[in-house]
Amino acid sequence: MISVIIPAYNEQQALQSLRLSIGQLSDSEIIVVDGGSSDLSFDIAVTFAHKVLKSGPGRGVQMNAGARVASGDVLLFLHADSILPTAWYSLITDALQNPGTVGGAFDLQLSGDKPAYRLIGRTASFRSRLLRTPFGDQGIFARKAVFADLGGYRAIPIMEDADFVRRLRTKGKLTFIPHPIRTSARKWEEHGIMRTTAAHLLVLAGYFLGASPHALQKLYRAIFFKPEFKK
Repeated sequence: MISVIIPAYNEQQALQSLRLSIGQLSDSEIIVVDGGSSDLSFDIAVTFAHKVLKSGPGRGVQMNAGARVASGDVLLFLHADSILPTAWYSLITDALQNPGTVGGAFDLQLSGDKPAYRLIGRTASFRSRLLRTPFGDQGIFARKAVFADLGGYRAIPIMEDADFVRRLRTKGKLTFIPHPIRTSARKWEEHGIMRTTAAHLLVLAGYFLGASPHALQKLYRAIFFKPEFKK
């Protein structure tokens, strides 16, 4: 069984949309971990998830909390504003037929019809394959035993997904599924394509150059001119 772990923080609108598409997740265990929302995220989650937890804020903290109560032997970490491809379950199980494969991710597609969004999705998919480092909005999955052996996600404020994947690939092969997960383009819509893309590229470059996660978080917030901005 695959346990789908969804970290949420003030995601009532995204969770409403996810609930409408929840038929795609009928063969799995759905776990929503709320990081202290002030909206109706928790109440919406209990209408469709098998387990709904509360934890401290931070995606790494939330995803670890979900993994601890997961019953599946495979963990899929799904952002609340992402929709999986229809055949996602068989795509993951097929990918894990190879015993040397420890996890992987999907290609990325942004919602919306702008050509720039299609280009961003394709570029992100190419980047993740080239660097073997997918981001969380691509639906990272891993064998639960390997996840536990690695100690899960580290409690860092940013790039926890890249950090985890870099450790995951030391345990075996990563598979990149050539079917896109559809993720909301709301960050690009709210902050602009150029600014959001620049933020991602600068943080990615800083990460690979060895900058600390706390310094990268400050950079990320500074680009958006929002000291309290949460990713």
